[in-house]
Amino acid sequence: MSRRDRVRNSLGSRRARSGAARLGAEHGAWIAGAVLLVVYLATLAPDVTFWDAGEFIAAAHVLGIPHPPGTPLYVALAHVWSQALGGVMGVARAINLLSAACTAAAGASMAWLIARRTRSAAGAWAGVAGAIAAGLMTSVWSNATETEVYSLALLHSVALLTTAAMAGEGGQRDERWLLLTAYLIALAPAVHLSALVAVPAAIVLAARRPAPANQRTRWEVDRVLLLGGALFASAGVGRMDWRIVMAGFAVASARSLALPRCAACASRDRIRQDGKIISTKRWCIRAR
Repeated sequence: MSRRDRVRNSLGSRRARSGAARLGAEHGAWIAGAVLLVVYLATLAPDVTFWDAGEFIAAAHVLGIPHPPGTPLYVALAHVWSQALGGVMGVARAINLLSAACTAAAGASMAWLIARRTRSAAGAWAGVAGAIAAGLMTSVWSNATETEVYSLALLHSVALLTTAAMAGEGGQRDERWLLLTAYLIALAPAVHLSALVAVPAAIVLAARRPAPANQRTRWEVDRVLLLGGALFASAGVGRMDWRIVMAGFAVASARSLALPRCAACASRDRIRQDGKIISTKRWCIRAR
């Protein structure tokens, strides 16, 4: 083999290794979710476990009401799931499988989110490693192999962070992602109030705008008001305190009052930038 052939083969093998090292967000999510799901299936509880599992299984089977605050959305989803798979593997084992699927999906979504935010192969591998490590923590692993509402609440929290991150990236559909984030916040009491723990981080992801190094970080006040109001209203529903609910609605409604579009901004919706006509939305107030 000539020297030129050896150099060519060396470059080809180096490119193959670098290509194998590259990992996209979608592939990382699949890897993390598959690993976690295999582990959960291997350690899945075969029947009813201790504490709240028996109560949730009975409530899901008959569409009943478990202990307060009730978790109606979890009971409804578990009921449909048990009706679909209960005849094959038994009601208890089927609902245990729901916990495993929800937790594995949460890990996959978190790996995808980390890879998308970092936008690098190293970040994608870090997302996979972080998702697997978080999914194998004692408390998470335990709830993923038995009937517990915390598995669905974890998936709900990760969905909150994902939609908020999409809203914060900007683009033509960022307002839709923002409204979906607010909707998920409002839906949290129907799952479990623990899902609201992720809301402060979701507000930061949705409302914080990146800025150049010589400028301060810009915050979208209208988004903070909308999501903060949804948080207050949801907490009020969970605590059955309608004063907190009304306060949340007032905060969310202040979004339209605090940041009206002025005539000068409205007249500049279409501006010329770098020789191209682009469409923009400019608000009168920007928080710094």
